[in-house]
Amino acid sequence: AAGNAGWRLQFRYRGRRHPPRVPEFWTLGHITFMPIPHVMPMPVRLMGGTFLVLMAILFGTIGVCIFRRSFRLRTRGRVADGVVVGSEQRLANHRAYFYPKVQFQSSGGETVVFTASAGSGRTPPIGRKVRVMYLQEKPTEADIPSLRPWLFSFVFLFFTAGFLVISVLFYSGFL
Repeated sequence: AAGNAGWRLQFRYRGRRHPPRVPEFWTLGHITFMPIPHVMPMPVRLMGGTFLVLMAILFGTIGVCIFRRSFRLRTRGRVADGVVVGSEQRLANHRAYFYPKVQFQSSGGETVVFTASAGSGRTPPIGRKVRVMYLQEKPTEADIPSLRPWLFSFVFLFFTAGFLVISVLFYSGFL
């Protein structure tokens, strides 16, 4: 017996010799969706939207701070030649990362040693010459120029925009 036996008028089939065993979904009528405001109460939408705005503020602050520091080094920083004098090992995600310790001489004649912000899985070769960027007023906050801070800042700002868009949708009732 067919899957719709006894219900011949409720479902239509395409006129083949044997009727289908499963009814075709287009014959069941229209499926309607309940509007979100009826599903999610207002206090839940307000709390969710507020939480997302706070996350956007947090991520935006971190992204802007990283961007400002990188931008200041690029625009107002001085360039010097430095030498890798050692490395600092840090563990992250059960892996060891090595951050080079670099020594350079500032324009004021001061010898400065700092640990770079970018590391790798290999020990940096000691004695290797590297380019160093630093601010004249704070030579201890020097760094080796790389794209990593720029990428991190843009990732944080991308998530900030996403949190803001989702919070607006939360407040308006679309989510």
